[in-house]
Amino acid sequence: MITEERLHRVALPAYVIERIAQRRSSAHAFERIDPVRTALVVVDLQNGFMAPGQPAEIPVARAIVPNVNRLAEATREAGGTVVWIKNTFDQEAAQTWTVWRTSFATGDWGQRMEEAFTPGNFGHELYAGLKTAPVDLVVLKRRFSALVQGSSGLDPHDSPHFHTTPKVSANTGSSASMAVNRSISGNSRACGILGIRS
Repeated sequence: MITEERLHRVALPAYVIERIAQRRSSAHAFERIDPVRTALVVVDLQNGFMAPGQPAEIPVARAIVPNVNRLAEATREAGGTVVWIKNTFDQEAAQTWTVWRTSFATGDWGQRMEEAFTPGNFGHELYAGLKTAPVDLVVLKRRFSALVQGSSGLDPHDSPHFHTTPKVSANTGSSASMAVNRSISGNSRACGILGIRS
């Protein structure tokens, strides 16, 4: 059972803090960030993950909406970019990510997931209460990470919505447990590989 405390109140165990201290000279990898060169990357905050009765519903994730809105507003006010990443099942995903469809998202649940996350369907839309702005970037992802080749077409090094490197990506999202490792951590790992602070 995923509780609100487990999902939203993160406390590093003492052994992790000790390990960090052994590996670098400060508690934080980046002491300062330039807000103008920073993106808040919001992953999978869609009805299909958050609305009651949806195939991937995570009820406790609804509590994150006010915090995400505050972060998004602060990011925009500071001159940063807000990026909404939307999990997407469309014809392109069906053709290019067959292993997901044939090995992981099979049976009734797989069909419900595909229907929910098809563009134009209720599950694909961002969750109600999220405050988007016309200046925000919306990216459709067709893999666990939007930055994996073939997933979204998003290239943060070549996008007019991102600024010169080094960039900073702050990731947040709806999914917990397994999906958090695939979506949010996947984006964070991809950022690191691409030379983007995350």
